[in-house]
Amino acid sequence: EYGKYAKGIEPILKKIGARLLFAGRTEFCLIGNGDWDQIALVEYPHKSALLKMAQSPEYQAIHPHREAGLAGQINYAVVQSEI
Repeated sequence: EYGKYAKGIEPILKKIGARLLFAGRTEFCLIGNGDWDQIALVEYPHKSALLKMAQSPEYQAIHPHREAGLAGQINYAVVQSEI
């Protein structure tokens, strides 16, 4: 099911100017209690693009595949900072 979501999200991300920066399978958690199989990092041009996407009919149509394909999930909104 998650594969169906992944295929459907690609054109939606492109349409709003977002891009997948990284996706990969996790091997182990070095620090903490994480127990995840995969991670993905997506860059959005602005936080409003993410909200617009989440509310769009196109996204709503594929979202059930995401939920059906995941036993659990955590989503973080992250803002780049200067170090």
